[in-house]
Amino acid sequence: MLKRIVCVICWSLVLKGLAYPVNSDSLSAMLDTVTSDVSRIGTLLVMSDQSVYDDPNRAIDLANQALSISNELENPTLIAISQHRLGKAYGLKGDLLKSLLYITESLQVAESIGDRKLMAHNLGDLGNVYWMAGDFIHAVDYYLRALTFFEEQLDVDRTFAMYNNIGRVYLDGEELDSAGKYLGIATQKMDDEIVHLKPVLLDNLSELAFKLNDYEASYSLAQTCMEACHEVDDSRTLALAFRRLAEIELIRGNQEEALKLAKTAYDLSVDVDAFKFIFKSAKTLSNVYFAVSDTENAYKFLQVALSYEDSLQSAVIKSQLAIHNLKKHQVEVELLTQKNELTQERARNQQDIIIALIIAMILFLVLIYVVYLGRRQKIRANKVLVDKNLMIEKQSEQLQQLNDFKNKVFAIVSHDMRSPMQSLFGVVDLISRDLITEAEIKALLPDIKSKMHNMKSLVENLLQWARSSMDGETIMKSDFKVNEVLNEVLESSRHLYSEKGIQIVDHLAPDAVINSDRRLLSIVIRNLIINAIKFSNEQSQIVVSSHDKDDQIGISIKDQGVGMDEEQLSKLFTHEMVNSLGTFGERGSGLGLILCHDFVHKLGGEIWAESEPGKGSTFSFSLPKAS
Repeated sequence: MLKRIVCVICWSLVLKGLAYPVNSDSLSAMLDTVTSDVSRIGTLLVMSDQSVYDDPNRAIDLANQALSISNELENPTLIAISQHRLGKAYGLKGDLLKSLLYITESLQVAESIGDRKLMAHNLGDLGNVYWMAGDFIHAVDYYLRALTFFEEQLDVDRTFAMYNNIGRVYLDGEELDSAGKYLGIATQKMDDEIVHLKPVLLDNLSELAFKLNDYEASYSLAQTCMEACHEVDDSRTLALAFRRLAEIELIRGNQEEALKLAKTAYDLSVDVDAFKFIFKSAKTLSNVYFAVSDTENAYKFLQVALSYEDSLQSAVIKSQLAIHNLKKHQVEVELLTQKNELTQERARNQQDIIIALIIAMILFLVLIYVVYLGRRQKIRANKVLVDKNLMIEKQSEQLQQLNDFKNKVFAIVSHDMRSPMQSLFGVVDLISRDLITEAEIKALLPDIKSKMHNMKSLVENLLQWARSSMDGETIMKSDFKVNEVLNEVLESSRHLYSEKGIQIVDHLAPDAVINSDRRLLSIVIRNLIINAIKFSNEQSQIVVSSHDKDDQIGISIKDQGVGMDEEQLSKLFTHEMVNSLGTFGERGSGLGLILCHDFVHKLGGEIWAESEPGKGSTFSFSLPKAS
C-alpha cells in the first residue's frame, strides 16, 4: 500500500508539472523549501521534464539527482520513474545507447512491481528511440504494446499519440495503406483535450495525401495545419506546412508563389534549428530555384541540403550502432548468465561428491562403489563444463568479430560514399538540364575529381578491409628493402602530391631490409603517404625516414600540415568513425588508419602518431628486421 501511495504522489507531481507549466525559478525556490524526499524527487523530475527539450544536459543532471535520492530510499517505484526520465533525456540528447539502457532498466523494474502506467510510458519511449534509429519494425512493435496499456488506462492523450506515431512510421516506410489506417483512427481519437497535437496529425495527413497524388486534399490539409499551428504556436510543424504548400504550387506551375512559400519554410526551419527540417526545406527551395532557372541559388541550396543530409545520415548511423552495441551487451549478459549457471552446476556436482564420500565413510561396504561413481560423475561433469565453456568463448569471439565488421562497413559506406555520389548526381542533373555553363563545369571539375579520388581510396581500403576481416589475411613474408616499396608507392601517387606542389624527401636508409609481407606493407605506406598529402599545405615537404630499434626497423612519415590536438590523436587507430577534411577539402573517414593499425600488428610491429596543431604530424611504425 505504501509503494502505491508513493507512486501516485510522484506521478501526480510530474504530470501536474507537465500539464500546468511552472516557472523554473519558482520550482528552484520550491526545491529549497521542500522537506519530504518524495516531494523533492517529484520537483526534480518536473524541472527535468521542463528543460529536456531546451537543455538535455541539465535535464540529465536533475534526473540523476532524483535517481540518487531514490536509491537512498531504496524505493523501486521512484527509481524506475527516475530511470525513465534519464532515458528520455539521453534520447533527446542523441545518446541512444544510454537512452535504451535506462528505459529498458526502468521497464524491467516497472514489470517487477506491476506498475502498468510506467510500463506503458517506457514502451512508448522505446518506440520513439527505435523510430529515431530508423528501425521501423521494432518501433511499431513497441508502439502497439504501449497502445494496449494506454487504452486500458483510458489515457486519451497517449492513445492518440500512439496511433499517430504508428501512422507516421508507416508513412516513413512508404506503407501508405497502413499509414492511412492508423492516421484515420488517430483522427477519430482527436478531441479538445489534445488540441496541441492537432498540427502534427494534420501534417501527417497532408503528407499521406501528397504521396497518394491527391494534391488538392494535401493542399487543403496543409492550410488547415497552418491555422492549427498558429493556434498552439507550433513553429516546427508550421515550417513543414509551408514546405508542403510550396511543393504543390511547384507542381501546379505557380513558380513565384512556390518560391515565396519555400523561402518561408526554409527561414522557419532555420529558426527552430531542426536539422531534418532544414534539409527538407533546403531541398525544396533548390528544386524551386531550378524551376525558375536560378542556377546559382539552386546549386547553393542543393549543397546546403546535401550537407545537412550528411549530418542526418551520421546521426542515423550512430543510432543504429548504438542499438547494435546494446544487443551485443545483452548477448554478453546472457553469456555471463550461462557461465554462472555452469559454475553453480559445478558447485552442485562437488556437493554431491562430498555427500557421497560421507555416506561412504558410514557405509564402508559400498565405499569403493560410491567413490567410483563419484569420480566418474565428476569427470563427466567437468568434461561437459569444459566443452560448454569452449563453445561459449568461441561464440563470443565470433559475435564480436561479426558485430565489429558490420559496424565498420555500414558506417563507412553509408557516410562517406553517399555525399560525393549525390554531389556528382547534382552536377550531372544541372548539365543534363542545360542549367550550367562550360566555364562553371570546369570550375566544378577539381572538386568532383577530389571527391571521386577520395571515394576510390575509400573503396580500395574497404575491399581490402572486407577481405582481411571476412576471409582472413594470408601473411606471405620475405626479405626486401623498404625503399623499394616506398618508390613504388610514390610513383603511383605522384599526381596527388604534384597537384599541391609537395616535395617528398626520402631519408630511408638504403640498407634497411625487413622481413615482412610486401603487399601489406605497400598498403600501409600508401595509406600513410596519402594521409600526409591530404593534410599537408601547398609547397610543403613530407619526410620519410628510418631508424634502428633493437631487432626492428622504425619508419616515420612526417608532414608540415595542419596537425592534430590531443582529442583527435586519442581517436586514431580506433574503430570510432572520424570525419575530417584535408587542406583541399579532401574527405577522410579514418578507415585507412584502422587498416594500417591492423596490418602492422599482423606483421609483428607497432604503430603510433605524434602531432601538434599547426605544426604537422608524424606517423611511425616498426617492423622486424630481416634475419
